Amino acid sequence: MPTSTLRGILLVVAVAVGALMISQGFSSSTSSALTAPPPSPSPSPTVSTPPASPSPTTQGGLTHKEAVQGVSIQVLNGTKVNGLGGVVADRLRGKGYKIYAVSNAGKSTYATTIIYYEKGQKNRGEYMEQHYLQGAQVKAAGNLFTAPVQLTVIVGSDQSPPSST
Repeated sequence: MPTSTLRGILLVVAVAVGALMISQGFSSSTSSALTAPPPSPSPSPTVSTPPASPSPTTQGGLTHKEAVQGVSIQVLNGTKVNGLGGVVADRLRGKGYKIYAVSNAGKSTYATTIIYYEKGQKNRGEYMEQHYLQGAQVKAAGNLFTAPVQLTVIVGSDQSPPSST
């Protein structure tokens, strides 16, 4: 068998194996390893830049469409309240966000919700905090998460509905 044919076969096999590995790594199963390790505190500067051009904008320089459309997020429940991550995910889905996954965080003792943003997404994280998760902390994600999303929300107990006693 000529060398070029053998190389062609090896290339096809490598591509097939790679595609299989990628599809397994990005499955939409909510039981996959999307849990977050407890993040170490890291201060992030809060510097706002004004919008580049005049357009109908809201705080943070983004329109609702710019801040939400096509933005993929994962929601991790950081509380002991079963289903709270799903409740928050449903609320955000209703506002136009694309929910990549809903799962549990690495711990269940978050008092305050945290919105982690990937590089270049800070204004979208701030928009989410200002409009939908008021009082949440907005922090750079750094290398904490591997999911292919722009924002990761760790739901804290501040999002729990008031108890009806």
